Amino acid sequence: LDYFESRNVVPKIQQWVNCSYSDANKQNDIFKKTQCAAPYADIKIRWSRFPLIKDWLEDCDTCTGPVLIMDVRDSIFQRDPFGPGSPAVQGL
Repeated sequence: LDYFESRNVVPKIQQWVNCSYSDANKQNDIFKKTQCAAPYADIKIRWSRFPLIKDWLEDCDTCTGPVLIMDVRDSIFQRDPFGPGSPAVQGL
């Protein structure tokens, strides 16, 4: 966590709840998940990251700069995504 703090990163710990959405045939849920991200038990886990991120940003008074939302499992950077030439931030 010291590294995150030195980079001004705010880590979040995810809470899990039982899902409340239903897909009787389980045809629309390729991962067959029964756990969802709190407080969004009615949203599939792979979609819930978007309202969660919105909530986290709205709760953070010091989060005023650029935000990068990505799945980091298969990502690489060839240069600084917030460096020179990046677009100006206009708000949420």
